[in-house]
Amino acid sequence: MVHHLRVVAALPALREVEPTMSPAPPADRPLSPELVQHYRDVVRIHADDPVIGACPVCLRSRCRDWRYAREALISAGEFAAGPEDADAEPR
Repeated sequence: MVHHLRVVAALPALREVEPTMSPAPPADRPLSPELVQHYRDVVRIHADDPVIGACPVCLRSRCRDWRYAREALISAGEFAAGPEDADAEPR
């Protein structure tokens, strides 16, 4: 039981760790269809869950992976904003 408490106590520290990613591709370079699909999957997977109010993977609102993928799609002209993205400015 003590081991379980240590793991739980360590979880808040893990939430602060965000993966680092390279800068978004230049706007003048089109993305391959495979990369567009990958970024769309990342945006979908890392979208804020309405129940917890954060990314279910990273446990952060508008996490770094979501922002990066969204910006890459926007810069390539591949991002189709829906009503849920009306306030989706990167934070």
